[in-house]
Amino acid sequence: MAQITARKAGGLPPDGSPTEWLGLVPVHLDRTVASTIRGVEPTLQDLSADLRVVWDATHLYFAAVIADDIVIGNNSADICGDDIIELATYVPLTGQWHQFSLCVDGRQADRDTLFPHTERSTPDDCGRWTLEVGEIWVEASSD
Repeated sequence: MAQITARKAGGLPPDGSPTEWLGLVPVHLDRTVASTIRGVEPTLQDLSADLRVVWDATHLYFAAVIADDIVIGNNSADICGDDIIELATYVPLTGQWHQFSLCVDGRQADRDTLFPHTERSTPDDCGRWTLEVGEIWVEASSD
């Protein structure tokens, strides 16, 4: 589990280009740190991500570059049927955990409940996709 404490005034709202995130140190995620892997266990070059996170007074902002040899999105009615990255966040104020499922096609869910998204997700032809998202943590902390 990684604890992220970088604060950035004004955050880094999703704009579809994660280049402004490159100055931040990423947390590398792969099969060695995953809590769940469905299907065939991937190689270290496949199904990994470099995740960066910052926060401001109202949002948590995530950016990731995800390596995946086959990118599948918008094929399934169930968000978990397509390529997703799942991120868990803990809100100490309420003692609540949130499990964000962020799909390559832009769908988002918190604990399996779909919600309107602020995600910018971009697959490419090189076996990877990039993701930027801002989650409103003030609302998350009050449920």
